[in-house]
Amino acid sequence: QALHEELLSYWTPTWQAMSTVEPSTWNWVIAFFQAHVPQLQMQLGPISPDQWFGALRKYRTNAARGVDGISPKDLLSLPMAWTLRLLDLLHAIELGQSDWPTAILYGVVNVLAKDEGASTVDRFRPVVVFSVIYRTWARVRAKQLLRWLTPLMDVEAFGFMPGCEPSQPWLVLQAEIEVALQTHTSLCGLSTDLNQAFNFIPRQHSFALAE
Repeated sequence: QALHEELLSYWTPTWQAMSTVEPSTWNWVIAFFQAHVPQLQMQLGPISPDQWFGALRKYRTNAARGVDGISPKDLLSLPMAWTLRLLDLLHAIELGQSDWPTAILYGVVNVLAKDEGASTVDRFRPVVVFSVIYRTWARVRAKQLLRWLTPLMDVEAFGFMPGCEPSQPWLVLQAEIEVALQTHTSLCGLSTDLNQAFNFIPRQHSFALAE
C-alpha cells in the first residue's frame, strides 16, 4: 500500500496536468479535428490463423503472462478449432457484438528500476502487463493499421511507420546540412522533443481524434 501511494503521488500531477485547461479550449481542439482531419474508413476482416500464429511466435520464451495466466506457448498449443473460436470472439468484440472477457481487461503493474541502485519513486518505471491474448490482438491490428496509414502519412513521418525508425530524421538532417555546405546555401532550423506527450493528453481527446 505504501508503494502504491508513493506511485500515485508521483504520477498524479502528470495525469492531471491538463485539468486546468478550460473545456472551451478542448471543444475548439475537437472542432479542429472534425473540420480538418480527413474522415477515413478502414474495413478489417477477421484475424487469420497465420497472422495470429506469426505474432505469437515472436514472443520470447520468458514473455510475461497476464492475470489470466495464459502464455504464448499455451495459445500456440491450442487445437485449431479453439483457435478459430478465439479469433471469432476477437472479431465479434471489434464489431461491438461481444464484450472483452473480464480476465483480459485487467493488467498486472510491475515496477522496474531504471538504473542499478534505484531508491526513489522517480527512478522506477511502472509497466502494465496485459493478457497475451490482448497483446497479440493489439500487435496484429497495430501493424495492419500502420500499413494502411502509410500512404496517407507525410514522407518525413518516421516513428512507428513500416520500414522506418525514429533515428532516421538525423540522417535526413545530416544530408541537408552537407548539401547546404557544398552549395554554400543558408540553412537554419531547430530540433525539439515532446517529453512524455502521451502521458499528458487526456484520454477522451485521444479517442475523439481516433474517431
